[in-house]
Amino acid sequence: MTPIKEFSVVSKDINLMVNSLQNKIEELEKRETEQANAIKSFSEILGKVMRGDMSARIDTTGWNEELAAIGVSINALIENLEFEKKEKS
Repeated sequence: MTPIKEFSVVSKDINLMVNSLQNKIEELEKRETEQANAIKSFSEILGKVMRGDMSARIDTTGWNEELAAIGVSINALIENLEFEKKEKS
């Protein structure tokens, strides 16, 4: 293989690697944004519940499976608190 062809092959490999890394960075940035938005939502809803708003719920539409599971658990906890509050009244 000539040096020019070798350089061409190496160059293509480097470009593929760069593209792959860019895709991974974009995916990580997307996950980071999703996590930040979920944490903000958790905080807002839990703040409402602490102030007595037992109707507050987390909308997990479009969330990844892990974050949605946490949101569903928080919603279940709020429902249990709401039920107990009504029972005591």
